[in-house]
Amino acid sequence: MSLKASNKIETNKYELEISIDSESFCAAIQKVYKKEVKNIAINGFRKGKAPLHMIEKLYGEAVFFDDALNYLYEGALLGAVDEAKIKLVDVEKTDVVSVSKADGAVLKVVVVVEPEVELGEYKGLKA
Repeated sequence: MSLKASNKIETNKYELEISIDSESFCAAIQKVYKKEVKNIAINGFRKGKAPLHMIEKLYGEAVFFDDALNYLYEGALLGAVDEAKIKLVDVEKTDVVSVSKADGAVLKVVVVVEPEVELGEYKGLKA
């Protein structure tokens, strides 16, 4: 997971483009699958015993994508904020640009940050 781009869009807002590699994304899908499989019943398999590929065949390959992104989101965001060297106050908006097992995911996140104050504005003031 890494920060692809950091663009200042307003005084206290940045748009971060975050990349989640395929290996991390597929590992998250496996974790989500192991957690959720006990709730899935598919004909021909005991409840909770259906293999991932059968669940994906029945419900679509993206069946666990949202949960996998949610699982990775906080760590990816905090890592990107750290890489961008900004102080996060709030997340305004998150968009999924692309997502697949082969390529991982790309997210665009608009964050509110602490505005930096020019120290020169306070000349003459005593601390």
